[in-house]
Amino acid sequence: MRNVVMTMTNSEPQGLRCPFEDPDGPPPDLTRDQLESAYARMKSGLEQTQDPRRRFALCMSLCCCCDKLGDFEKAYYYNQCAKQLRPEDVDVRFNESYLLGRIRGEIIRRQRSLER
Repeated sequence: MRNVVMTMTNSEPQGLRCPFEDPDGPPPDLTRDQLESAYARMKSGLEQTQDPRRRFALCMSLCCCCDKLGDFEKAYYYNQCAKQLRPEDVDVRFNESYLLGRIRGEIIRRQRSLER
């Protein structure tokens, strides 16, 4: 397993942790269309498997894919799916904190734009 850490700017925590390379998961530096295609493939794979290891890998990959697409709420959902399978996993716990921060940041940005 290898850690891939995406760096972020400003004061937000550094990147989401994707603890392995899933063969169906998105490689780095994909276009939005490619990420959306990878998302659809992985979501379909998740719906078709009952293997806990495979489900965990797909949930983590979907979490990372959604994060790269900027859909932090959906990324949080898939991280929570992974958490149900491995509640004590270090990467899952880190991602939960990271994503809650990203979601809070989005809420604050939306509120500020409404105030203008």
